[in-house]
Amino acid sequence: METTKEKFKKFGNVFVLLLIFSGLSFFSFAFGSTTDGTIDSAYKYAWCNNTGWLNFSTTNGNVHITDSGITGYVWDENYGWINMGATKSGVEVSDAGALSGSAWGENVGWIDFSGTSINCSGQFTGTATGDYVGTITFSCTNCSVITDYRPQACRSLGCTDCGPPPPIPPECGNGICSWDENCFSCTSDCGSCFSVCGDKTCNGYETCTNCPQDCGTCKPVCGDKKCESPEDCSSCPSDCGTCNLPPQCGDKTCNGDETCTNCPQDCGTCMPVCGDKTCNGDENCKSCPSDCGVCPPICGDKTCNGDETCTNCPQDCGTCMPVCGDKKCEGPENCGNCPSDCGKCKEEPTCGDGFCKDDENCKNCPQDCGTCLLPPCGNGACDGSETCKNCPNDCGECKVIPPNPPIIPHVVIPPVVDIIIKIITTAGAALMAIAIIIAPPISLAELFLLPARLMGLLLIAFGWKKRNPPWGIVYDSITKQPLDPAYVLLKDSLGNPVSSAITDLDGRYGFLIEPGIYKMTANKTNYIFPSQKLAGKTKDELYDNLYFGGPVEIKRDEVVTRNIPLDPLKFDWNEFTKQNRSMTKFYSRWDLLLREVSDFIYFIGFIIAIIAFFAAPYPYNTIILGLYLFLLALRILGIKPKAFGSVIEKATGTPSAFAILRVTDPSSNREISQRVTDKYGRYFCLVPKGQYYVKIEKKNEDGSYSLAYTSPVINALKNGIIKNKFKI
Repeated sequence: METTKEKFKKFGNVFVLLLIFSGLSFFSFAFGSTTDGTIDSAYKYAWCNNTGWLNFSTTNGNVHITDSGITGYVWDENYGWINMGATKSGVEVSDAGALSGSAWGENVGWIDFSGTSINCSGQFTGTATGDYVGTITFSCTNCSVITDYRPQACRSLGCTDCGPPPPIPPECGNGICSWDENCFSCTSDCGSCFSVCGDKTCNGYETCTNCPQDCGTCKPVCGDKKCESPEDCSSCPSDCGTCNLPPQCGDKTCNGDETCTNCPQDCGTCMPVCGDKTCNGDENCKSCPSDCGVCPPICGDKTCNGDETCTNCPQDCGTCMPVCGDKKCEGPENCGNCPSDCGKCKEEPTCGDGFCKDDENCKNCPQDCGTCLLPPCGNGACDGSETCKNCPNDCGECKVIPPNPPIIPHVVIPPVVDIIIKIITTAGAALMAIAIIIAPPISLAELFLLPARLMGLLLIAFGWKKRNPPWGIVYDSITKQPLDPAYVLLKDSLGNPVSSAITDLDGRYGFLIEPGIYKMTANKTNYIFPSQKLAGKTKDELYDNLYFGGPVEIKRDEVVTRNIPLDPLKFDWNEFTKQNRSMTKFYSRWDLLLREVSDFIYFIGFIIAIIAFFAAPYPYNTIILGLYLFLLALRILGIKPKAFGSVIEKATGTPSAFAILRVTDPSSNREISQRVTDKYGRYFCLVPKGQYYVKIEKKNEDGSYSLAYTSPVINALKNGIIKNKFKI
């Protein structure tokens, strides 16, 4: 039988072994993984007042805590995974153990951890908050999260260069079991190491498993092959099996075939994707024109554009003018300017009222009907170009001269006469050079372009270079001055609007569209479309390819650039001021005079070249006549320059569809214009005269845009159009 001494000795040995084991366990827990910690398998639950229990130590969560921050995933029993190392934020750890930053859950949103910290015992303290989850608590009944990680300040006791040291531990006996106290060193604060189950204190080795009286009932653990409440097939299929019921939209769980499209209640609202042909979310006509379309005009912005008219927006477009032909004689309409509504004037025509009436003509009223171009045959006077052949009424019958046998003389041209003939045949070019010198206006910058201008106007003298710019012009049918702002609307063959444009100071516009049949209308205050004064004509003194409202056939790679004349209804102060101040860049009031002079020089030169050829058929005269005949063909056909540019993928050589071009002024870095390429990578871009650079944003596969190319400075001082071929 054992003596009392032997029993005490045996008990002492057991106590010493237990003390050593406890000390080693404590040391291993406190410092074994202090720089790359994980969550304790028993102390891993936090409580959220809105979503329930949060498990920080799941099998697949792989939560790790280092000096850089917290990574891995936390499991919410009702709303799924929460990412502690989210890309745009993530939870970080300071030297003293204070947490900052946010975690992200797809179903709960952002969670702010700035109110949480890890003490030197590895325990999470404080709270974390979120708009959806509410408040997450780490210290409550049955909830505690403990890690073997220790903040840098706790690992650096005595280090003066590694951040602030932990606070000085209080003395044993203050009723608080602090970070450096335990059941061995301070029993009064931390309790006895030999815990007693049933003393209403969960301490020592007591847990919810071996002492539920003190530590409470254990929470179910998903993955222990026991399906316990509140586990179910949705929250823990590994224990409770897969749910047989189909997913129900509205059960706050995004599962099965539920998506943000068919069940936003469970899966959240879908993020809008620019380019999916659906205008939703925060997309608008500015951020995503490919889905939401071009921004509509706003009535009241002092600009008459889009589908605004004098009817639906008089603030911008002015009061509607009466329309001649609506069988209502109103406003400024009268028998002179609108006989279809007001009837024919009974009084005698008044010369000088601006209307060429029935009894007026170019002879008795040139103010209204214009200057007579050719003398009228039958006025009793043989003048101008009238002869006995083309006007026997005025010049008499031609005398018949009996034919004589043909005599072919040997023509001997004196040297002096030969020189005179050569001078005459090149008179067109010489006269045009004079016209160039006196033709205003020429700026200092244009002096460097004088050789090209001399050549261009020389070709005009020969009748070759017609004014065929790569754009269309809306202009006054009487003064020939470009009009702005004029609203041009393009419609398809069914009458549906396809595109619209507002003319600039020079009346310019253009449409780059798919091949097909289209119609256009043009509107401007104080003007009427289509023009009645030029009806039936294809060209006038300054413009050709005129348009009056009929169908237009557009072929592949062709831009709509028809010139549109409008008849004035009354005086327009805007156009009068623009003309007086010479505000246009591509039009001059001298253009009409210069065109008439060049046409006159061309025909005179042509006639002289013919005469010179038959009088002296030398090689020089033959070449000159051949040149005139060749340029006559070009004059009739005209030459239309390319009007659009393109954007090409450099790597594949394919067009970059729906790319955004931003035209920017390099001096102010201000965006001047914006264009979107079509599905063929083409664009049409008119700009004021100047120098610009272009930023090109490429459309990505997910519908977003990213900057792909910035061009060098582009010189548009001469042409006022950007039509470069960009490779990005």
